[in-house]
Amino acid sequence: MSDRIERSPQPAPTKVEGVDWLALGVPRSDPFTLRLRVGPAHISRVIPHVPNTTFVQWLESMAVAHSASLGYDDAWHRERDLIWFVRRHEIDYLAEVLEGDDLVMATWVEGFNKTSSPRRYLVYRPRDSTVVCRAMTVWVLMSRSGRRPQRIDPEVAAEYLR
Repeated sequence: MSDRIERSPQPAPTKVEGVDWLALGVPRSDPFTLRLRVGPAHISRVIPHVPNTTFVQWLESMAVAHSASLGYDDAWHRERDLIWFVRRHEIDYLAEVLEGDDLVMATWVEGFNKTSSPRRYLVYRPRDSTVVCRAMTVWVLMSRSGRRPQRIDPEVAAEYLR
């Protein structure tokens, strides 16, 4: 085995045209983005809007998709006995989201320390130019088998920060 980090094939992220990410407070003009149309499965049975638990699922899905787009998918992590765990979520819900809304979701990694990394998210509704959610998650890299924090490889960190 070489010292070079081997990555899985990279799926292409969704490119979103016409959104000025810098004007929305994103520190880069090209965050990883996904589009989503809100459907009936996203709506709460109690209040007819997207509940907070669905937003949390979206944040996790965006982080996983972003990692996979860089070649760090589940297979890559399994081969190295690694897994990411959430240490902390901070979520600001800024506007109600309803069935039929089209959303653009962006994520980017803010930085790295020895074993953890803060990741930011922004959920935007183009129809009315509204930021509906801002969030931050602190992810911790752990051994899958031992559940102990693991050092983040600087080469891997550099890929996320490009």
